[in-house]
Amino acid sequence: MLSPEREGERERERTPEHVGETHALTSQENGVVIIWFGANDAALETNKVQHVPVPVYTETLKTMVAHFTEAGVPSDRVVLMSPPPVNDATYMDQFCKPRSIDPVDRTRERTGDYVDACGSVAKELGTRFVHLYKAFAAEQEGLTPDSYNGLFVDGLHLSNRGQKVVSKALSATLKGEGEEQTDISPESMPFWFPHWSTLVAYDAEQ
Repeated sequence: MLSPEREGERERERTPEHVGETHALTSQENGVVIIWFGANDAALETNKVQHVPVPVYTETLKTMVAHFTEAGVPSDRVVLMSPPPVNDATYMDQFCKPRSIDPVDRTRERTGDYVDACGSVAKELGTRFVHLYKAFAAEQEGLTPDSYNGLFVDGLHLSNRGQKVVSKALSATLKGEGEEQTDISPESMPFWFPHWSTLVAYDAEQ
């Protein structure tokens, strides 16, 4: 049996090889690939199972994007979504304390490093980018602390209200504005969302 540390390393090593089949997507002219990673990866070094160093996270995103663009998906049909912010106080009280996680293994500030890395990859590779950090900051303006807390279940995972913030930001990015306005209609796109277990089991030789 592998140690938790090695198990986490092995899973990260496998991830680029198991990002899934693309034939179902590339056959659709109006298909869009959405890549959303980082919330778990942004765990601090004390979380040896989930922590992924920023350079590894960056290279993994590049590998994922290349997987799709090399299969024929235009780069402007690939969307990178940044991780959302961590609500520090709520995360400590509602997630860490009940699980006896001490010290706290993730923070809003550290997550910002992964947000920046995701944005840099999007800019470098010419993909679309959904800046969820900014989207939640904009949503926070004018809200009471309790109301803002309602965007999260436990400071990390999003509530239904929080998911609506994500949906709004994603839809705006797909449609674009002004000269960057597109003909992409989220309502008309095919839905392709394979379960994570099928991606891990995917055989690259098939």
